[in-house]
Amino acid sequence: MQEQASSVKESLIANTSGSAARNERKTRVPTIPLTKHYREAAEGMLRLVENGTMQERQEGGATVIEVIGEWRAADPEEGAMWGGHMKFAFKDNEAKSEEERTVRDFLAQQVPRLAAYMGSKTLLTVYKQEERSEAWKDVTSQFALKANKYGY
Repeated sequence: MQEQASSVKESLIANTSGSAARNERKTRVPTIPLTKHYREAAEGMLRLVENGTMQERQEGGATVIEVIGEWRAADPEEGAMWGGHMKFAFKDNEAKSEEERTVRDFLAQQVPRLAAYMGSKTLLTVYKQEERSEAWKDVTSQFALKANKYGY
């Protein structure tokens, strides 16, 4: 059990900090853990974006629903709107078995900073399409900070 938990822990740390290592900023938020089921969260976001579309795909055995559309919200500090053509990726993160729940509980106790991820039903990653480009930029950190600060 301890060996399996260690393996899962290493994998989760690698998955949640890979981008952070590239970014080297301590405030990096690789994903946002949500307590809502991924489908319910995606359907809620679809109602908040203009001209929204929803696509479903599989990623490593988990379902991911992407909601793409125009999303903007006020940023009082900048005195402007923040957002643009955004993609919200909602990834199913629910434990699928009793064994997985046990391992997650163990990891949450051993590594408290992972507790929110271990108990979340959904992981959210937010992207913004770069102007005049097909490329998507990960803006999860900015979204998380603004959402926390202004209640998006």
